[in-house]
Parts: sequence; C-alpha cells; structure tokens
Amino acid sequence: MHKMENPFGDGHCLIANDLNKIDQLLRQDGVAACPADRTHKARSSDAKRFVQWCQQQGVKALPASPETVTGYIEAMIQDKALATVRRYVSSISTLHSAVEMCNPAHSPEVRESLRKAADQCERPSKGTRPITREMVQRMVQATLGSTRDLRDVALLMVAYDTMLRRTEMVALDVANFHFGRDGFATVTCHSEDDLALPTTRCIAPDTVRAVEAWMRASNTSTGPMFRSIDRAGVIGDRLSDRGLVRAFKRLARQAGLDPEGISGLSCRVGAAGDMMKEGFRLKEVMQAGGWRSPVMVSRYHQQKRALADNEDLAESPLTRVMLHKPGKRA
Repeated sequence: MHKMENPFGDGHCLIANDLNKIDQLLRQDGVAACPADRTHKARSSDAKRFVQWCQQQGVKALPASPETVTGYIEAMIQDKALATVRRYVSSISTLHSAVEMCNPAHSPEVRESLRKAADQCERPSKGTRPITREMVQRMVQATLGSTRDLRDVALLMVAYDTMLRRTEMVALDVANFHFGRDGFATVTCHSEDDLALPTTRCIAPDTVRAVEAWMRASNTSTGPMFRSIDRAGVIGDRLSDRGLVRAFKRLARQAGLDPEGISGLSCRVGAAGDMMKEGFRLKEVMQAGGWRSPVMVSRYHQQKRALADNEDLAESPLTRVMLHKPGKRA
C-alpha cells in the first residue's frame, strides 16, 4: 500500500488553510467506511482542535508523539468530560490512520494517561450513597424469589464483589464468568478506561450461587449475563446501565432502605469503604477496584486512620473474596 505523505509538511508549521485538509483526510477510503455525517463532523472538529492546540504549544501534530497526546489529555481533562476526552483521542487516532503514520493513541503512555484521567474523573456526586456489605445482606434478605429478584440479587452481589463500574457490569457476558471447583469464580472483563487490557476479579461462593440461580431461572447460557425484564416478566436483551440503577433502588425499597442517592457507583464506593474499615491497605483497595491513582479511594473514605498500613487483615467474607487466589477452574 502506498504510504501517504504528510499533507502538513513537518507537522507543526501549520497555517489556517491547512486545517481544511483535515476534512479531506478523514473522508479518505479505508477510514471508517462511510461514517455518518455527524460522526465525520465530530472527528473533523476534534482533529482541528488538537492541531490548533499543538500549534499553541509549539509541538508536532502529525505525527504526534505519545508525550504530546498525553499532554493534550492532561490539558483537556481539566474542563472536559472523560467521554469527551476519549473521543478526542479516538479522533487523533483516526487522523493518524488516515495518513498511515505511527499511531500515538496505541502507545502504553497514552493508555496510562487515559486510566489516570478516568480515576481523576470518577467523582460520585455528593449525594451518592454507598452500598455496604450490611446493606447488601439486608437487600438480599428482603427479596421474594421472583425472576426479577434473582436477577437483581445476582447483579447487586457481583457489583459489590467485583467493584466494577456500571458500564462494565452491564457489558458482562456469560463467557466472562469462569466457575472454579472451590466455590469461587472469576470474572474477566475489559476496563472502560483501557479496552486493550483485560482485568480479572473474584466473586465469593454466595455470589456464585446467586449468579447460578439467575442463570437457571432465566435459561441464560450464552450472551449477556444480565438482561432486561419487562412488566410482563418477559426477559429481553442486555440490561442498560440505567436499568442497573433502577434494580439497585428497587432492592433498597424492598428492604425498607431509602433509595435516594443510590447510583451505579454505590457498590463500588461501599466495597472500597468496607475494605478500608476492615484494615486493608490503600494499595490493596486500589488493586481490588482497578484504581491507578489513590485520589478516588481517598475521597471514598475520609477517615485518614483507615488509610494507614495494617498488616493484620480482618477475617471476613469480604477479606476472603479480595485475597482469594482462584484454584483450578472447572
């Protein structure tokens, strides 16, 4: 394949007219075949924004170095939403693909920068209510055993044990669950802040039983693990992230708990707080929840004494899950 020359010369001595070439580049054959006009406009706007930022910084835009893109991420995350910054990086990637140049968006440095940005932006609202282990138990005990209850209980317990974000939870398929002979199971998924690298979490035997009960009741053996259920009780396709939040709130109401403030982060926040109260060290909490920065964990637990190193870990169900090393899988 003929390699396209850089239409911007050396990549940093750009003039206003050069920005118009971006539209033409992004419409080249082989770059997202026939993208929707709205998508093309967004990519074009994002790419132009990046090129202009590079001009202001006096750095090369095409090809851009990983250091340049990480600097751009750090600058944009100050006042832009995480989803917007990810879209910017995707547009930068598309621009480099258009001219068949080394793509900085694929570098470990850029992936790490996006992970840090995700940790920085993972701010639960002031009213977010943690779902603690005690609350999980109350919510489970208040259910009546309907198919919807079975799904919601499995959803709640997996979310608490794995500390996954709500988008990661609803993306889980049956194939992501690996059941061991020791009663435990592992859940393998891709983190939303790094789709290239999978992460593995462990779930306890009581959670495994809840998942298996839901699978039997719903006749789920392949595809999405957690599915929608309509008012008539008909099981549909993949559960939405809003559906996850509604499920948590419904369980809370059934248990006589105030659902106000319960969100998709409630289990993640509650499990992190429980771990620190039980004496886990900060780095262990970060590893369990997949955090790359201690910032969010510290926000989840304001009592500094709970962040101190403690070599004696509590022997509780939570401790068993977080420290369990899965044995041979079935």
